[in-house]
Amino acid sequence: MADIYSLKVKIDLSGIKTIYWPIVLLMMARYFGLSEKIIFFIVVAAIIYIMGISKKIVIPNVNGLWFYSIMIIFSGCLGFILNGTRNLARDIYYVLPTIAFIILGYYLEKFNDKHAYSMINTMIVYGGLISFMSFLKALSSVEALTGFDAMRSCFGKNNIYEVCVVFAVFFYKKFIIREVCVSKWLDRVLGFFMSIQITLCLGRMAIIQTGVSIIMLFVFTVIKGIQPKENLKKFATSVLVVCIGVFILSRVMPQSTWNQLIDKFNSSAEEINSSQKFDSTEDAMENWRGYEIEQAKTQWKNNNVLFEIIGEGLGKGVKITYVPYTWANVVVSDEIPLLHNGYYTLLPKAGIIGVCALIWLFLSNILLIVKNDKKNIDILIILAAITVGVMINTYVVRGPISQIPPISWALLIGTINYNIRRTE
Repeated sequence: MADIYSLKVKIDLSGIKTIYWPIVLLMMARYFGLSEKIIFFIVVAAIIYIMGISKKIVIPNVNGLWFYSIMIIFSGCLGFILNGTRNLARDIYYVLPTIAFIILGYYLEKFNDKHAYSMINTMIVYGGLISFMSFLKALSSVEALTGFDAMRSCFGKNNIYEVCVVFAVFFYKKFIIREVCVSKWLDRVLGFFMSIQITLCLGRMAIIQTGVSIIMLFVFTVIKGIQPKENLKKFATSVLVVCIGVFILSRVMPQSTWNQLIDKFNSSAEEINSSQKFDSTEDAMENWRGYEIEQAKTQWKNNNVLFEIIGEGLGKGVKITYVPYTWANVVVSDEIPLLHNGYYTLLPKAGIIGVCALIWLFLSNILLIVKNDKKNIDILIILAAITVGVMINTYVVRGPISQIPPISWALLIGTINYNIRRTE
């Protein structure tokens, strides 16, 4: 009789052994406020250490990386001559960390000969932990779910774009190809918290980036002929679930919060429209993204042909005519170093060549999916889909040209590129 009422629960946690825990700890330290500069120095030190124990320098073979890196080096040298060391040092922390994390991911996978560790599993654990911390933050505040700004503060400010990248990877592994990542039950818990954070962050770009990445996952599986009928059914099911979720959310969310979210989506196209005329600070503040783009384009067009091509070097900012009142002590010489757009941020610094190098870094990794390689098809689909998402993110948020670079994407770029080379 005792056996009838006994309950046996078997939880397999073997996937925990595949986690790069130092990477998780480093990225979580960033979540808790560790300086980006310190993280950059730690990553550089780790790369040097790995080179030291390998007793040779291996040049990472990552699609698009070296064209992009050479462009950054050239722009850095030009910036040293034209813009001074202070502004140059500032811009270094906006462009080099992404490159460093790509290289680190490549080297870590190079020494992962026995496949003892998984960067994908590592990123899923990291993304889940970030979302779990956001959930705890919301529970600790009674007002967290009562207003638009309060919800964004809890769910939208905590490395949300990292979670967007990771959730797309998780979605492919768990729902499209039905693989266990860390463990069956832990996967469900981590996926639950990530989906909650992305839903409640009330960020247009976070929702769009995640949605586009997931759509591209399905598109690439169909293009590559991976169970097209079954995956089309999964796609239809996913759309239905999202529609039901949106309907439920619109009913349970405070109406004022819901209206603000809808208004922000409705104004998205207008916010990146730089064709309107800006005649005052008030006009600029009403469409700040559009104003930034307009100023960057004007500055670039007014340069001589040489600077249009190669830019004016790292350290060069975008001049703005109308300075927000609250920025009076922040804007130096009427220039801002970063825009809400990675491409236009890079335009005055590195010219059209720099923008092309950044676009090629994206496209060269997306186009890998064209190669019919059954050994690597799953990771190629993941690589292409998350890169499409980051490419879109770069136009609205900055992407790799940022003081908070997309570390999860960079590590996966490096890891997956080495995996591809290893099996060629």
